[in-house]
Amino acid sequence: MSRFFATGYTSDLSSEEEDLLSTSEEELLSSSSEEFSTDSEFENADEDDEDSDSGSDYDRVGPSYFLKKDFLKGGAHDSDSDSDNEGRKVVKSAKEKLLDDIRESVDSIYNSMNLENWSAALVEFDRLSKLLVRANQQNFGIPNFFFKLLGQLDNNINDAVAEKKKLPAEQSRAFNNIRQRVKKQTKEFQPYMDLYKTNPEAFDSDIPVEVVDADQQDEKNAVVGIVSGTARIMSPVFTGLKSIVEFRGKKNIDKFEQVSILEKLLVDAKAGGNTFETISVYQMLLSARFDALSYQSYMPVELWKSNEKDVNDFLALLEQQADKYQVSENGKSTDDIDIEPEANEQGVRVILGSLSSIVERLDDEFIKYLQNTSPHSIEYIERLRDEAALYKLIIRAQIYVESTCGVCEQLARMVLKRIDHIYYKPDQLIKLIEDASWEGMWTGINLSESGLITKDKSPHDVVKALSNFLGARDSPVYTKPALLCYVYYLAVNNQYTAAKDLFLESKLYQNVPQADASVQILYNRALVQLGLAAFKQGEIEESHQILSEISNSQRLKELLGQGFIGKYPSQATTAEKQKLLPFHMHINLELLECVFMTTSLLIEIPALAAAASSSTKDSKRKGGIKSFKSKLDFHDKQYFTGPPESIKDHLIYASKYLQKGNWSKAYDLVASIKIWSLVPDSELLLLMLKKQLQIEALRTYIFAYKSIFTKLSVDKLTSAFQLESTEVVSIIEKMLAAGEFQGSLEENFVNFATDAPQRSKLQELAIIMNEKVGLLNEKNEKTSANGHGRKQTTQQQQQQQKEQKEQKESLQEENSRFRYANVTTNNGEFLISA
Repeated sequence: MSRFFATGYTSDLSSEEEDLLSTSEEELLSSSSEEFSTDSEFENADEDDEDSDSGSDYDRVGPSYFLKKDFLKGGAHDSDSDSDNEGRKVVKSAKEKLLDDIRESVDSIYNSMNLENWSAALVEFDRLSKLLVRANQQNFGIPNFFFKLLGQLDNNINDAVAEKKKLPAEQSRAFNNIRQRVKKQTKEFQPYMDLYKTNPEAFDSDIPVEVVDADQQDEKNAVVGIVSGTARIMSPVFTGLKSIVEFRGKKNIDKFEQVSILEKLLVDAKAGGNTFETISVYQMLLSARFDALSYQSYMPVELWKSNEKDVNDFLALLEQQADKYQVSENGKSTDDIDIEPEANEQGVRVILGSLSSIVERLDDEFIKYLQNTSPHSIEYIERLRDEAALYKLIIRAQIYVESTCGVCEQLARMVLKRIDHIYYKPDQLIKLIEDASWEGMWTGINLSESGLITKDKSPHDVVKALSNFLGARDSPVYTKPALLCYVYYLAVNNQYTAAKDLFLESKLYQNVPQADASVQILYNRALVQLGLAAFKQGEIEESHQILSEISNSQRLKELLGQGFIGKYPSQATTAEKQKLLPFHMHINLELLECVFMTTSLLIEIPALAAAASSSTKDSKRKGGIKSFKSKLDFHDKQYFTGPPESIKDHLIYASKYLQKGNWSKAYDLVASIKIWSLVPDSELLLLMLKKQLQIEALRTYIFAYKSIFTKLSVDKLTSAFQLESTEVVSIIEKMLAAGEFQGSLEENFVNFATDAPQRSKLQELAIIMNEKVGLLNEKNEKTSANGHGRKQTTQQQQQQQKEQKEQKESLQEENSRFRYANVTTNNGEFLISA
């Protein structure tokens, strides 16, 4: 020991302490054999104590104080010597210790109750409840003084309620809580409480009071619970299950240990053959697995597959016992977990539970895993293979829910999950997953007429049946997504006309700004897919009209739920990441850009050629589209332009050739874009592009050279652009009818009007000035009509206002038909600043 800690130490005594420290070891070694050889040394301990007392006070300080002999039994500082007179220590068993703890808690409650300190009483009552759970688990039984406390506590609470005494806020809350808990305990132990009211002296002894039902007097098991005045026997499975229920959700609880206990209980329940026990354990186990990793971003694969297997086994059990037990959200709760619900008219016991919620949670965890996995890894592809098993599980749950509760909200949720997994896929994939899912499927109960049983049906009939079922619901939570999913499916599978008609008839574009973020994303996806479908069908102008607004948006990734703009993925919160779609559901943005630029090329290049050779008024009408023209102007300003590399470069170079009427060179550049290989039936798509380039090249050629030639031969145009003569004639007639150029088509020749006067620069400026003066004149007339000039009648004003309003509304509806849904922070989607 350091000298610093020795009391009474002085520098004059240092030499003596050093000598003592040097010889202390030898003294201890030499004396150890003598001290422990016989008992005589212990008998002389009192004499040593007297000698030490007669010595100086320094013997109790310094290193000598810590010598071994001072700590021997009977030594100078033996603490046990004082307690020898008090008696020997008593070793208590676990049961006795537990009973002492219970008794101590009961005494504390009595004291708090007498002082009307309900907060302290509530704390002790919670402690007492935990101690009773331990006593129940260890089969110690419940002591009589607990029932006595419960009876007196119930009486005091009733008296306090009758007095209507005003308590502080904290005490009042504690009083209400302990009142509810005492009421629950009193109900559980009702026979004991009845006996206490009639004979309270019976609970004064330590002998347990037995109160059992006449039918159960021969049972040897202990009574662990009472409901409605009848004692019942709780099986070991329900005993363990109840203990988990009581501790679940509390702090510092090992959730994985609870899962392992539930897995053991499931094995015991299956071995026991009690269906109600097995169903109860299944519901608790599946829920506990989900809660065990709630703090993580997603559930690991092993745990997910364990849950998926148990859900399938759970469904197999429910299908086998469908005539005896059912699990439904329409079931009623019982007083305790081991009490079976009463059978209905069909003899079926409906257990409170939600199979649809379990399947939904399993599907959500599957999506979360895909969202947090790199889409370019093998792990993502392997995980995606589990979708077939999940889809089959959703169908099983759908059949079971429809068999048990009919057409209800649970069924609608299952159908919505089912359509979410197939609406974006082509018919071939839907056919494969449907055929694999219906193999060995349970047929259900009285479902032969159900429209949701889609076995051996075509993919189109499957998606249509699911969409029609959801569309018939009252809630827009199901109707809007169902309609958009059906539109998306039709567009993906080259049914553009049907998809467009359904999209416009539904008029979803009118209400989509007020919809949820998920519905807005689905709306934007359906809109983009509709534009791609129009392009594949050769409807170039409609495709351009649909895609123009959303393609020019700076937030395209966010609008489609495929990423973020303005932040890195690592900066996004977990809630924001969960809003994104998995990678295999994404729309290829490069393909979208390529399609939009191609439509712009086919529309704007002929318009630019027509504007260059037309009058100023026609130029204004034709040159309204400027998206592609700006790219051409930027390309022309470059000092050095290399060979085409990106999609944009290929289309810019193709437009240069198209302006000259060289369709073959333009087609070679467009066809060399590799992104077209991602489109199904890419050969047919390239043939369509070739035909469109030939037609637009012909129109551009006529616009560009009509001021040079007086007439053109139809045969020459046919051979130059490799079109049929009838097609060339049809194109020229349409151009003449639309007034795109002045001339005629006679004797297989296109004759251009040469008598049109050539305007000088001054004349062109005069025409522009005339147009501006006309605009000013119209404004003056409108101003005078509003009260500064000749008054109009009220009826005329109302008629004009009505016509203007109708024109404005029709124009707004026409312009907003294909307007995208602006996913903003107001609907809780992405926290991105504008």
